[in-house]
Amino acid sequence: MIIQYGAGHPRQTLQIINRAFIVAEKEIIDEDSVKKAIEELSNEIAHIGSQEELEVIAKIQKGETVIDDEVYLHLKERNIIFEYSANKQKINPIASANIRLQKLLDSITDDNQ
Repeated sequence: MIIQYGAGHPRQTLQIINRAFIVAEKEIIDEDSVKKAIEELSNEIAHIGSQEELEVIAKIQKGETVIDDEVYLHLKERNIIFEYSANKQKINPIASANIRLQKLLDSITDDNQ
């Protein structure tokens, strides 16, 4: 689970481990502490402030490539969107774990249908 949510980014993987250790309040990190750590980190990074941000995230979630515009770059700086080689873009798995963000994305998808 830690590796999956780390998404190939060592810094993010270490953040999950660190937060899980703090949440565990003991020397052993268990699955519950990892889940709680991911939830806390998700709530910290997944603050979406505008409709434009939601629309960019929704496009990426559908597999569309977004051109480097100001909103996209802002989301990338905040580690809500990761960019891999060959312009492959993905939503940060920790941000995707945010229930509020998922509800907002679902409402956009419902509106577009």
